[in-house]
Amino acid sequence: MEVFKHSAKEPTIDKVTMTEYTMLPGIVSDRFYNIAVNKRHDTRIAGVDLINLLTRVFCGKFQEKMSLTFQMFDFNGDGFITAEDVRLVLSYIPFKTSMKKVVTKNNSESSSDSECSISSKEKEGMYSKTGVKAMDTASRQQTSEEIKKFVDTVFSESGRSKMDFLTYQDLNTNVSSEMFLSIMSVLHENLPCAAFYFRQKRLFK
Repeated sequence: MEVFKHSAKEPTIDKVTMTEYTMLPGIVSDRFYNIAVNKRHDTRIAGVDLINLLTRVFCGKFQEKMSLTFQMFDFNGDGFITAEDVRLVLSYIPFKTSMKKVVTKNNSESSSDSECSISSKEKEGMYSKTGVKAMDTASRQQTSEEIKKFVDTVFSESGRSKMDFLTYQDLNTNVSSEMFLSIMSVLHENLPCAAFYFRQKRLFK
């Protein structure tokens, strides 16, 4: 697939091509696109910006990945996320709640030289890997209620209606890493990681 459109200035990619290329579900695709495009305030993504973003996903350090997942929830870019922000994004991601699952800098998922895939043995959620609704009405309702309960619990732990990055990082490290791992899992499972990424990375060095 020819992803980048070459111009006189530099290779770029539009939103439609980006969506087809990443195969991310619903609002997750929109958030990923907005993060990639916001640096230049344009409707097209510069090739180097996309490669840098993919590098954060596949090879970024712990802090870079934590910051990226926070950005996925931060819709208006004000440095804070709300319970509704988190609920909306999680509703498009296979969801398995666990208030005991935490992530630390020493975990394999968060090492600075991380592998190009994160797998999870069990996944439940409103959407399949490709973002197509995968459950009946009753199951979707149950999952929506589970997500709301999880989000309410997490924000109750923070004691705030809005959460900044430091609070988000602390909660993911000490209370539940569901927000962090949900985003990282869906990105690793859907984004192309093999020959294309490493070929383009060499080109944009």
